[in-house]
Amino acid sequence: VFGNRPSAFLANERFETTSALSLTPNPSSEQFTINAKVNKVEIFALTGQLVKSFSGKSLEYQYNISDLNNGIYLVKATDDQNREQTMKLIKQ
Repeated sequence: VFGNRPSAFLANERFETTSALSLTPNPSSEQFTINAKVNKVEIFALTGQLVKSFSGKSLEYQYNISDLNNGIYLVKATDDQNREQTMKLIKQ
């Protein structure tokens, strides 16, 4: 008789997003910047493999991606309050 009861496990009373984050330019060939101070930036291939990471960078830091192959990547940025946002990056 659990089918009609709401699940407490899926509830999240405090949900925050960091929608103010964006990366430019996109598409990019050499480097990109993020418009906010972040503690960690991780770049993943679409297969989920971590291909590059940066930590402790300042606002408007130029993240170098010239060594990556052309394609689509996911960039996960984490701020100082451990909020995360994942953005799509096109490498040309």
